[in-house]
Amino acid sequence: MAVEHHHVVIHHLRKESKQRIQAPVIKEETLNCEAESVRKLVEGVINLYGTKDNNAIFGTFVTNGVKLIH
Repeated sequence: MAVEHHHVVIHHLRKESKQRIQAPVIKEETLNCEAESVRKLVEGVINLYGTKDNNAIFGTFVTNGVKLIH
């Protein structure tokens, strides 16, 4: 499946297994979507979800006290 990138931002979400989520590092800057390294990174992350070695199929986020599941 091809993925079209318009804007790419990498946030640093720190979470160790069976530990509380640490404060995230939120970035405002977007990365260059034309860069091959950015395309490979995004595709690699997409392919990682749901694989045998990574059972993450969704994320839980809290924004302004509201829990979001994505």
